[in-house]
Amino acid sequence: MTTTLPREPELSILPAKVWPIRIRLPEHWSLSNDCLEELSSLNQDLRLERGHYGELEITVPAGGPSSLIGVEILTEVRIWARAGGGMVQESSVGYDLSDDLSRKPLWGPDVSWITSQQLADAGGAPPIKGFWHLCPAFVVEIRSPNDTLAYQQGRVADWIGFGAQLGWLVDPQSFSVWVYRPDRQSEHLERPAELSGEEVLPGFSFDFTAIWAMLDQAEDPSVS
Repeated sequence: MTTTLPREPELSILPAKVWPIRIRLPEHWSLSNDCLEELSSLNQDLRLERGHYGELEITVPAGGPSSLIGVEILTEVRIWARAGGGMVQESSVGYDLSDDLSRKPLWGPDVSWITSQQLADAGGAPPIKGFWHLCPAFVVEIRSPNDTLAYQQGRVADWIGFGAQLGWLVDPQSFSVWVYRPDRQSEHLERPAELSGEEVLPGFSFDFTAIWAMLDQAEDPSVS
C-alpha cells in the first residue's frame, strides 16, 4: 500500500491592489528577528518585513523592469564603492531599526549602501546570522506594479527619518525619481538623465538614460 503525503497548500496571491498587507499581531506576540527570519525562509515567494509597531508587512518580490533597475543601480554603486569604501547590499538584506517598543521596523530596501565607518562599527562584516542593527546612509526603493506610490514615498521618507542621508524612489510607472534628503522636501524629477550621489557618495553618479529607453521600448509593442 502506498501512502501519499499531503501536499503543502499552494499560496493564493491576492490582487496587486491590496499590497502591502499589514497584519496586526496581539500585544503578547513578539515578531522577533529570529521569528521573522524563520518566516521568511518558509515563505520565499513573499517579502516579509516588520512595520513601525511590530506588525507583519507582506509584499511580493519585485519583477520585470523594477528588478532590472535595481540590478543596474546596485552594479554601479558597487563599482563606485571599490574606491569609495563601505558596503553595498541588495534587497534580501534586513536592517533592524529598533529604537524603542513603539518604533521597531525591520526593512530591506532594494539597494543600500553603508559607510566605511558604519561597517567598521559593525565589526567589519555583515552579521553571520540575523540583520544589521543600523540604518544605511544611502537607500534606493523601486516601485513595483504591486506598490502604491504613497506607500513607497512614505517608506523612503521614513528611511531618512531613521538616519539615511540620501534616498531615491524610482517609479518606472511614471518615469520619475523622487530624491529625499534630511531636513528638506523631497524633489520630484521626471525622466532625469543623471543623478549624483551628492556629498553622501562623492563622485558617484547614475545614468538613467538606458533605463528610460528600456521602459519606452517595453511600453511600445511596435518597437522590436
